[in-house]
Amino acid sequence: MREVTNCLSGAALSLMLVAGTAFGQATIEIGSVEGSGTIDITLSTGGAEVVGTENVIEFGPDVVLTECTINPDIMREASQAAFQPSGCDAAAGDCEAVKALILSFSNLDPIPDGSVLYSCEVDAAGAAPGDYALTCTGPGASDAAGNSVDTTCTDGTVTVPDTPVARLVVGDATGVPGGTAQVDITLELIDSAAAVAGTENVLSFSPEAAIVGCEFNPDIMREASAVSFQPSGCDEAAGGCESLKALVLSFSNLDPLPDGVVLYTCDVALAGGTAAATVSGVTGDFPITCSETAGSDPEGNPLTMECVDGTVTIEDEPTPMPTATETPTPEDPTPTSTPDEPTATPEATATNTRPPGGFDDDSCAIVAPEASSSGWMLLMPMAALLWLRRRTR
Repeated sequence: MREVTNCLSGAALSLMLVAGTAFGQATIEIGSVEGSGTIDITLSTGGAEVVGTENVIEFGPDVVLTECTINPDIMREASQAAFQPSGCDAAAGDCEAVKALILSFSNLDPIPDGSVLYSCEVDAAGAAPGDYALTCTGPGASDAAGNSVDTTCTDGTVTVPDTPVARLVVGDATGVPGGTAQVDITLELIDSAAAVAGTENVLSFSPEAAIVGCEFNPDIMREASAVSFQPSGCDEAAGGCESLKALVLSFSNLDPLPDGVVLYTCDVALAGGTAAATVSGVTGDFPITCSETAGSDPEGNPLTMECVDGTVTIEDEPTPMPTATETPTPEDPTPTSTPDEPTATPEATATNTRPPGGFDDDSCAIVAPEASSSGWMLLMPMAALLWLRRRTR
């Protein structure tokens, strides 16, 4: 966006001062913002054809506008803005108002309904918490023929939030149906310089995870601390209450509470137990909601605080897994050596054995017995006999 200048041309302003009134009613709307930031100034045409506008925004001194820029999309090249009073330094935050003229000498097309005319930067640093008005005055508009359009203006608002300096944190817990759990409520400083001497807050809970009692941390030495269960007259021990209000206080010890200290601890009865007999067999997440949180410093001045909710989870007891028993694997039997199969010796083929020289020995055929060392021993006498017969012939 193009930054506008701090002066307005008298000739340009005079273009808005023409006789006649165009049909319809336009509205210049000043936006709103929380803390320092940017606000948009928009146009609602109300059915009129609007080609130019003007208005003044008054502000300050705690919340000021420091810079304004024209929306380039509406193509109004002659637009200007001037901070007032004359000669003030907008960047330094010592101005009280800005006057804006949205104008073009060449583009007479109507500005679309809902268009942002211009935007301004807001400086709310150092302002106390609260709402600050951006007051719109001197609205005007004209059509392409230079006729004045009936125009109104709406104010804007800058809201400076009340920034918390500390928070209370409700812890989380887990338990089984019919069991109990404990949650701690802890103080955390957002502003390290904050001095918190006492606190108060409300805790709301459900029957499934009902707070049945709280005990204050004796180390913080807040002897006047107290808890009140609500609604009045409910029996917290039986789980018949819906909320409690806790006050952490001392009339004698005004030392600031340390950052991160546990203020008090609450016992929670979970569904299925005596204190929550109206509900049973329930599992899931159940919130403990913190609200109405406040604090005070050692001088008794109020402090803005916030609170973080907690959650109690009810879950079934885990089913014990059976212990795996390892079945012994029988050892492989030790291999027993198997005697080698006897190698079969081929049977000798019966042949006619003739002595050398063509001698025929009664044509006896010798058949070899089964192959064994003893078999060969039996053949030896016969071989000897044959040898003797050859010698004696």
